[in-house]
Amino acid sequence: MKRLKNIYIGTVIGILLIIIPSAVYGTDSIKDGITQEINDNILFLGGIFLILISFTYILLLYRSNIKLKNKTKEFNNLYELRTQFMDADDRLIYLKDKNSRYIFVNEALKKYYNLKDEDIIGKCDSDISTEEFAEIKRKTDEEVLKNNIKIEDTVEWDGRVYKTNKFPIKLLDGTYGVGAYIKDITIENWVKEEKEKTTKKIKEHKEQLQLILDSTAEGIYGMDNEGNCTFCNKKGIELLGYENQDELIGKNMHYQIHYSYKDGIPMKLEDCKIVQSFQRGSKAHVEDEVFWRKDGTSFDVEYDSHPQMKDGKVVGGVVTFSDNTEKKIQEEKIQYISTHDSLTDLYNRRYFEEQLKGIDVKENLPISIIIGDVNSLKQTNDIFGHRAGDKLLKEAAKSIEKVCRDEDVVARIGGDEFGIILANTDELGTEKVIERINESLSEVKIEAIKATISLGYNIKTKETEDISRILEDAEDDMYKKKTLTRDIVNEELINTIVDTLHNKSVREKTHSENVAELAKKMGKELSLDKSEILKLENAGYVHDIGKIVLKKELLNKSKDLTLEEKEKFQQHPLVGYRILNLFDHTISLAEIVLSHHENYDGSGYPEGIKGEEIPYMSRIIRIVESFDSMTNEYSYKPFTEEEALKEMKNNSGKLYDPKLLKVFFEMKNIVKMKIISLNE
Repeated sequence: MKRLKNIYIGTVIGILLIIIPSAVYGTDSIKDGITQEINDNILFLGGIFLILISFTYILLLYRSNIKLKNKTKEFNNLYELRTQFMDADDRLIYLKDKNSRYIFVNEALKKYYNLKDEDIIGKCDSDISTEEFAEIKRKTDEEVLKNNIKIEDTVEWDGRVYKTNKFPIKLLDGTYGVGAYIKDITIENWVKEEKEKTTKKIKEHKEQLQLILDSTAEGIYGMDNEGNCTFCNKKGIELLGYENQDELIGKNMHYQIHYSYKDGIPMKLEDCKIVQSFQRGSKAHVEDEVFWRKDGTSFDVEYDSHPQMKDGKVVGGVVTFSDNTEKKIQEEKIQYISTHDSLTDLYNRRYFEEQLKGIDVKENLPISIIIGDVNSLKQTNDIFGHRAGDKLLKEAAKSIEKVCRDEDVVARIGGDEFGIILANTDELGTEKVIERINESLSEVKIEAIKATISLGYNIKTKETEDISRILEDAEDDMYKKKTLTRDIVNEELINTIVDTLHNKSVREKTHSENVAELAKKMGKELSLDKSEILKLENAGYVHDIGKIVLKKELLNKSKDLTLEEKEKFQQHPLVGYRILNLFDHTISLAEIVLSHHENYDGSGYPEGIKGEEIPYMSRIIRIVESFDSMTNEYSYKPFTEEEALKEMKNNSGKLYDPKLLKVFFEMKNIVKMKIISLNE
């Protein structure tokens, strides 16, 4: 623009230089007799020059305007690129001015608040979020500006964890604002915690294994495939006269403790039966040799060498040893541990499979295999804890073992699976055993869970049949029956839980029935379709199913709850949600039950959500269950219907959805007279 201005000024001066002399010259010419034609020509040329200069000025002005537009377009493109760049980031990004008002935000932040640019730009956090959340952000913003420092922090809000990175930014007007990158690290934290838990469990398992090894009365040490010690248990260290296993780890055990016979004659490496067992890849049992202690003395030893195989190759091994006097005790102990399940005291899968091979002979035909899978173990663990689940497995084991013969092999072969081998047993005999197992289990109830088991079987009747195939077919038969009866079992389980709850408390039974009926009527009043009314009715009936975990005394307590009792009581929506989510036919009710104690103003539990964040049907249940709780004859201090309605009206918009409450008040079977003016 400055260049154009200079051209313009030059042009004007040029024109003046032409016009003034020509005018002067024109006057003198007249005096001197020069013709008017010459003067006109000079003026004409000046005009032409003026036109050319003006055209040049306009051309330059046009080119300058084009450049300005290009610069503007380039700036807009850069702005658009910056916006796309920030919007591609899943972090929440923003820039605020010195008064904590938003200057710009990225798409992730707009989605977080579910707002548009115009709803955020120029506003403070208190304008677009809760006061509590706004206060959290305001403090760190002020600290950044006050101290002109970068602040990294971790903030927990609304069940999520966020990593914040805030820093001062110098703005175009010379003041400082606050820039921020905020990342949701909830999943990262969860992964980290799970990793730490896993690491801790691995460590605990190692410690438990070491504890088991150290608790044995015989010495145990491990070796790699070169014969070097990898570990030695406490008893082994004691028997060998060392202070700790560090003195042995990495040492060649043959040259350390097994280098000669009792009479002192050296034992060649190739004559060592432990080395031989490694070479053959088979176990070696020895009772007539000695091991040598650290102090040079020896003791008579009985040992077993067990090579460890991987992909058909020896990768190491374990040697167990003891004084001969401890032989029988240790053999029995190890034998029991290696063949029995620690929880149920039945045989384990390893023993089951070994026995299956041994029983698979012609003399034992027909050989029947029964496979059972305890129903509802997962639900028992999830609802009542693993202690109850373990008790269910123990009771199932007792019931199975009780009806079998001494010569039958009964084993726990998996988490919730049991296996039975019946020699010389045909189909009729097998079905009788299954019938007796079911009868025995029908008498068992753990908490609110009736013990049941899905049983499948198959029978080997010909010597040519593969026993492994018979086992697989028995398992397939069990899974087929379990699948066919799953819905029935699950429905019976829900019914059993509800019945158990109602047996604990008559008040709960009456309350469930009343709430279901009121919910159904209100659904009709709201003109819901039949399926929705049925869903609402069912939700009303099971809304308190989570109370099944409460003790009978607390369940029937009406007043003076301690803080601990109140906290336990307020867990029942969560427990109910967990229970209903376990079954396909009740999963649609889970969310309704979870939120049936949420209040319209956000003061409820368990999540503290408010308004229309609360599921529609939960808001309905909140109203009808409150009404019944106040008017139920089993209430501690029952209200009259009129008192209850007045109390509920006083809490309209606080505990209850005002619109739904009005519908509830207008239900003819609840308000028969105009006791309360709905328009007050």
